[in-house]
Amino acid sequence: MTHLEHSEVRVRLAVCDVLCALATHPHTNYDHLWHQCSGPVLESINTHFDRDALLKRPRRPDPVAATWGDAAAVPLPDDDDTLSVSSNQSYLSDLLQHSYQSMTPGQGELRHDTEGWQCLETSFIALKSMLQSHHAQQYISADLRSLIYTALVHKNRFVRETGFYIVEAMAVHMLPASTHPSSIAALELAPQLRRGLGDNWSMVRYAACVAARAVVLRCDDDAATLQILIPPLLLNRYYVAEGVRNYSQATWRMLVGEQGGRGLAQQHMDAIVEHYLWCCKTSNHAVREAACACIAEVFEKLDVVDHAQRLLRALLVCFRDPSWPVRDAACVALGRCVMAAPGEGAVVLEELCGLLERHLSDNVPSVREDAAVSLGSIDRGGVMGCDTGNPPPHTTASIARAYPETLSSTLKPMLRRLLPAYKAQPTTTTHPPSRPRVARVRNADEDRHLFTNQPMFSCGNLLTTSVGSKAGGCGEDAGGPARAPEPWEVSDGALYLLRELARVDGGVAVEMLPVYATLVRECDWFAQSHKLRETAWTVGRALAEAVGKRAFKQDEMVFENVLIGLARSMRCGAKGCEARSEQFCTWLRNWVGHGVWGGRVQRAGVVGLLGDHILDN
Repeated sequence: MTHLEHSEVRVRLAVCDVLCALATHPHTNYDHLWHQCSGPVLESINTHFDRDALLKRPRRPDPVAATWGDAAAVPLPDDDDTLSVSSNQSYLSDLLQHSYQSMTPGQGELRHDTEGWQCLETSFIALKSMLQSHHAQQYISADLRSLIYTALVHKNRFVRETGFYIVEAMAVHMLPASTHPSSIAALELAPQLRRGLGDNWSMVRYAACVAARAVVLRCDDDAATLQILIPPLLLNRYYVAEGVRNYSQATWRMLVGEQGGRGLAQQHMDAIVEHYLWCCKTSNHAVREAACACIAEVFEKLDVVDHAQRLLRALLVCFRDPSWPVRDAACVALGRCVMAAPGEGAVVLEELCGLLERHLSDNVPSVREDAAVSLGSIDRGGVMGCDTGNPPPHTTASIARAYPETLSSTLKPMLRRLLPAYKAQPTTTTHPPSRPRVARVRNADEDRHLFTNQPMFSCGNLLTTSVGSKAGGCGEDAGGPARAPEPWEVSDGALYLLRELARVDGGVAVEMLPVYATLVRECDWFAQSHKLRETAWTVGRALAEAVGKRAFKQDEMVFENVLIGLARSMRCGAKGCEARSEQFCTWLRNWVGHGVWGGRVQRAGVVGLLGDHILDN
């Protein structure tokens, strides 16, 4: 054990490998190994557990005081601790000063999760190596478990990650043949695992998923344990990190077997709903995004009559989220919910339509599209938790199908009002389109002030670590989009709405086709016009098919405007717009027929602009 705290990490890891080999070797005297090696390992852990120079004395965080959520709770000071304020101030003043004091990044609570902790991580790995033997069960005492549980709330994320792998090793010993009933051991492990299943760091969350699988598969008939672990396990099936998502989906399939998971999920419905509602209010925008997808799944696959309104209200709150991925996810989820439960969705229909209209002009293109797009029908036959990929979005078109009366009373007037909005777009704008830029190589000495004492960010949370509220995420201000929409963005969202309503009612396409043709011909005076036309060519095929081939060919003015718009778009210089326009041009030629196409192209006077390859037979 001489090299347990060696300065080279590879040497320390080699020590861990030797301990693992000795612990698992069939001819090793495990009792002798434990008595010889456990002391130095535990002493190293206790010595290096806390290295915060700001504290008066080393003190471990209390695992009981930590929250379930995405940030470990800060332990309260002891009676003889101070908060660096004058003694004559009240407790409230002390608390406020401690909460809002300016601290130097890298120290105290602003210490980064990835900051090195000397040999603490490898010492915990050494402890895990010694617990790999099947003889280790008798040495898993209450004090050792308390030490490991304390590591699960350590500031350093690598220590937390290793701690959950140790919990996995302990679960093997504690649950199958423990000296006390397995249910008691499982109930002891479950709250610790639930904390890790909500960690901001994906690798910590993944380690907790590994440990949770070891527990749930051994306690598949323990309702109390499953009620604690099933809600975060279900949410992680939609988490942004692919490893966490896939592993959680596989764990759920292993737990429910061939009979599917609807019955088990319905059994723990109350706990699942409460966890989803709590996740909608966390500071981690990725968790809020996953919660939206989970709520939509609950509406589609479970009985949510008793919880429908609370879940819908939570989605409406997420619909106003400052982080655009959350708004996008809430937009999709609300459409799926009203399709699955039209009766419950009718209560929030008016508010939902108003929010959808607002998000049709959102600053983010995907939000604009998802506020109007319905890509396919809902697969109602899948096994809960076994779906792969993201389910198809159902939003505005979902409302038109679920509530037909809204088509004429709300959606058509909305479309007539929004589609011509581009005409108000000024030539110059305060929000210029992004252009390629050459990054300047910074001089570290000259620009040191740019990188010193700046706010820090944690993984999965786009807020600074000094901010405790849910404001922010993806660089936007609280309360919704970062800026007011441009007129062209309003028309851009309306084009997607036109496509979806045309699929529901062909009369909408016939009515709005002249407006569409005018748009693609004349919108060329502002910098973002190529983006608007790119969207127009994206939706053009669905619009033309809804109108019908005969009606489209007979309207000569519309056909001519579309051809002129195509000719300009294919030479506009924007690669995305040029590609979309050429795809639509090729499809339109084949759709109307080469003879009709050639005559209309010559009549519009755009033969040279469209190019000879378009006219080839």
